[in-house]
Amino acid sequence: MISRLAANRKGIFYILGVHLIVRMIVAACTNFGIDEVYYVSYGLYPDWSFFDHPPMISVLIRLTTLDMFLMDEFFIRLGSVILGSVNVYLIYKMGCLLKDRYTGIVSTLLTCASIYASVITGVFILPDTPQSFFWILALYIFIKHIQSDSDKYLYYFGVAVGFAMLSKYHGVFLWGGAGLYFLTYKYKKLFSRSFILSVVISIIIFSPVIIWNYFNDLSSLNFHSDRVGSGSILPNFKNFFPEFFGQIFYNNPFNVELIVVSIVYFWRNRDWAISKPLAFLMYTGVPLSLLVLGMSMYNGTLPHWSGPGYFGLILVAGVYGSSYLKEKSPKALNRYIWGGQILLGVLLLVAMIQVHTGIIPMGNEKNPTKLGKNDPTLDLYAWDKVGELIDQSLSEEVAKGTLQDDFVVMTHKWFPAGHLDYYYALPHQKQLLVWGDIKAQHIYKRTNVIRGGIQVGQDACFITTSLYYREPKPELTTHFEEVDKEPTVLTVQRGGKEVMYVFIWKMHQLKSELDL
Repeated sequence: MISRLAANRKGIFYILGVHLIVRMIVAACTNFGIDEVYYVSYGLYPDWSFFDHPPMISVLIRLTTLDMFLMDEFFIRLGSVILGSVNVYLIYKMGCLLKDRYTGIVSTLLTCASIYASVITGVFILPDTPQSFFWILALYIFIKHIQSDSDKYLYYFGVAVGFAMLSKYHGVFLWGGAGLYFLTYKYKKLFSRSFILSVVISIIIFSPVIIWNYFNDLSSLNFHSDRVGSGSILPNFKNFFPEFFGQIFYNNPFNVELIVVSIVYFWRNRDWAISKPLAFLMYTGVPLSLLVLGMSMYNGTLPHWSGPGYFGLILVAGVYGSSYLKEKSPKALNRYIWGGQILLGVLLLVAMIQVHTGIIPMGNEKNPTKLGKNDPTLDLYAWDKVGELIDQSLSEEVAKGTLQDDFVVMTHKWFPAGHLDYYYALPHQKQLLVWGDIKAQHIYKRTNVIRGGIQVGQDACFITTSLYYREPKPELTTHFEEVDKEPTVLTVQRGGKEVMYVFIWKMHQLKSELDL
């Protein structure tokens, strides 16, 4: 099957077509996750940078929604859907560059089997989406530099890395990989005019983020520095194993096993004919993966942080599989390739069924303030229903005269703020504000001001859910003339079962100015 795909010049387009259709179905049939819906606010309120991340995700969302004109989930995710296919094609082209079309097809199929490449950056709209494109483009350009020894590709590499950094700070690891490559093979290049100039190009492209941080108290850099360390010098393995197994899961166990076998093989055979580009690919992948694992012993981490490093490692596995493994054990190669495809297909099918039916029990929480907390699929299912229920309930209150028509919506944190904003407040032209400190507000610290805050005499509705339950604090409620003693409780069902509760406190007539 692999040989037939490789022999047919249209084989790559058959793979791309199937891959695209599957991802479009997932994108069209699920609600936004908590991170995705938060980044909608990046598109609504563009800036040179943001509290959490650099600005490229904002640019991408505005492009695919025609400057936020098409505010539908599919169009907001369209950048991921498109770039997911472009990324796979670039991987194919790199496989061809490294060896031949067979290597390109093997690398393509390994990439398609990756949850990170196919779903996280190929369906969900996250900063990883534009970063993945520029990261893979940078790999492609640097391999061209290695093969041609032309400085022009080094300059192009600087441009691609600059935009990768403008997407997510992880992009700097590409320069780390390039530096290790030159240190290994051409250490004098590190002091050359072309190398220094290419680094300067990256810094110039990234400069809006540097300038923004300078004028915003280094808030983004301080936020991320708090995420990557702890006050203790002693390691803690509480987060290590979730990170370790998370990396394996996100990148597909079949892929990860083949990657490890490949790295061991090429490390033992470093004088192999194409070891230079493979060394570079390993330098961009292995250090990032190990660094995130190391960080997990001191603070909480997320498996997708190391995700971009696996693009290069997948290519290393593709070369190994299409050369040594193909000759030694074709059955083993087929097991890795098709086992990964089947596993991803089963996971997607089960996930889609679970999202829409909840057939698999996830926790038996009896506390109504925690109902559904252990079911992550509810983030991808329930929120359009939540918006409808909130609108029905509060419209009735306005009609009865128990709530002002111009009330504002308030909540306690950036999640569930993103969901409440997109699925209720924005469609019904209500202002959503987040009460709390900067770590709770994130971008809403800025949008609170843009939206005008809340005026003296105005009503507010504090809304939360059993997924992220918090009661309004006295520091907030004491600013109002009257606050509901008990919240209005709305019930969200899935498959005839109660899966989430929505809690609404009506707060009447703000007495004094509220600092948000």
